[in-house]
Amino acid sequence: MHTFTFGNSIYNLVGRDINLSESGIPKKFEEIRTEIEKAVIPHITVKISMPEGVDKEEFLKLEEDEEFLQALGDFTKRWLKKRKSERI
Repeated sequence: MHTFTFGNSIYNLVGRDINLSESGIPKKFEEIRTEIEKAVIPHITVKISMPEGVDKEEFLKLEEDEEFLQALGDFTKRWLKKRKSERI
């Protein structure tokens, strides 16, 4: 089968148009992968706005900073424990 790429989609000779994500992976595959990841390792995605007076590059690097992610995980545990004790 021959496949041709046009912008953000793939068109194969069967006549099916496959939308690609920004990373070049078919969007449907990414959707399925996300669902599998959440089933195996439950997680949430949270949007954090950049605070005023913070360096943009430094802020964006936090997404990959293991120490920062661990601190968020620790905070989440404390938060959930506190919420649970308030309900009792």
